[in-house]
Amino acid sequence: MSCSKIADKKLSPIAKSLLTSSCVVAAPHVVLGQAYESIAKIKSPVALEEFLNWMKSFAEMFGAPSLGSGIRDAAEFLCKVRGLLTFPRV
Repeated sequence: MSCSKIADKKLSPIAKSLLTSSCVVAAPHVVLGQAYESIAKIKSPVALEEFLNWMKSFAEMFGAPSLGSGIRDAAEFLCKVRGLLTFPRV
């Protein structure tokens, strides 16, 4: 729900706060996994930009280790955003 409202000027701060609070309460990789699925359905570039801004603040607050096994999902999502069609096997 919060990903669909992240581009709304009035609701953006609340949506970002909801995502952050969800990461505190639940496992961050689970929250981000659901957010990736939601944001992929939204075609608005503004929504994607706001989500990427939130991901930056998430990384600053929680750090990469908080993603655990979800780090690969994050890397794949970011590669898709940058226009890379495949994620190189590591």
